[in-house]
Amino acid sequence: MQRCCINDNDDVFVSFLSVVKKFSTTGTGGTTVAGTGTSGSALTQINNSLCIAVVGSTVYCSEANNHRVTKWVTGATSGVVVAGITGSGGTGANQLFDQRGVALDSDGNIYVSNGGTNGIKVWPAGSVGGDNGTVMTGTSGNLNVPFGLDFRANGSLLIADYVNHSIKELTGPNTSYTPSAAGTFTAIFENTSGCTNTQSVTINENPSVSATVTDAACFGDNGAIDATPSNGTPTYTYLWSDNSTNEDLTAVAGSYTLTVTDANSCTATTSGTIAQPTGIVKETLTATDTTVCDGAATTITTASSESGVNYSLYETTGNTVVDGPTAGTGSSLSFATGNLSANTDFYVEGAISQGIAAGVGTALEFDGADDYVTAGTNYNRPTNEVTLGAWIKV
Repeated sequence: MQRCCINDNDDVFVSFLSVVKKFSTTGTGGTTVAGTGTSGSALTQINNSLCIAVVGSTVYCSEANNHRVTKWVTGATSGVVVAGITGSGGTGANQLFDQRGVALDSDGNIYVSNGGTNGIKVWPAGSVGGDNGTVMTGTSGNLNVPFGLDFRANGSLLIADYVNHSIKELTGPNTSYTPSAAGTFTAIFENTSGCTNTQSVTINENPSVSATVTDAACFGDNGAIDATPSNGTPTYTYLWSDNSTNEDLTAVAGSYTLTVTDANSCTATTSGTIAQPTGIVKETLTATDTTVCDGAATTITTASSESGVNYSLYETTGNTVVDGPTAGTGSSLSFATGNLSANTDFYVEGAISQGIAAGVGTALEFDGADDYVTAGTNYNRPTNEVTLGAWIKV
């Protein structure tokens, strides 16, 4: 046995120089996956396969005596030459001599430790026999009979330097970069022959946005969020969480999120919460008497009231206070209309007492029953009865 490999399924592949067998964790014996057990140069045979590489279930055999690397897919009865020339060892670009280890990188490129030149030769993915390989930069002359090869997870190549009794690591190229700022960045790629190619990428600056919130002055009123975009590439478009598309938002109390998109489709988000003062609960309003005589008075009563709220009875036509303000107690409040001599409409309005002037607040509402009474003076009656209309300002 020369070398064994284990794939991701925990199958074990073992090279016996002229044959490679696969041992499954669920099986009882080995299955031939390359060669016949008889050394030779035919594509059905392998000869002195000192090292192998396994990708999935595909086996790559480095055949020192045939000066080649062959690829054996699952179920194949013959291999395909992917590096070197069968029976033609040498130092040419398309040749191998006294080679040993073989390994593949994540792109499928084939790396072979070439003892005849004490270096590592590389064939690109998809190569076939007779194609040229290149000497890996930094290996020629720095190794003495390189043997086994293997890639680490970070992309670096481990080399068993046989005569030098050491393991050497060639760090792989840095293929990723995370910039700390916007700008144009250029990546330079160089192969083992020193040929280069470049690729430039421009990373656009992201926009930013700040928000200034103006809370609602009264319960139920609108507040505002003033958005200020910057950076990125104008012009900007706006989308608020309530689907409005203006730069600034005017809305009732609540939390809102804005997404700003610049000309390069880069985005920024901000959020704001519009607050409002404590609201006044709407109460039911009733009149004690639905009809009164000319010159008489009646009483208008709220179903309840709130502490911290001042309530006043207003005459509708002039919006003048007839009775109150009366501080809420948590119970019902009664207001006198004064003597009535004509049709008159009234409403009760509540105002939060802390720092808000009387007459400003949320109006009460009717419950649909006994909320108002029919209006009109019946001059045909000797008593000159006057009916009273009581309603709520909304």
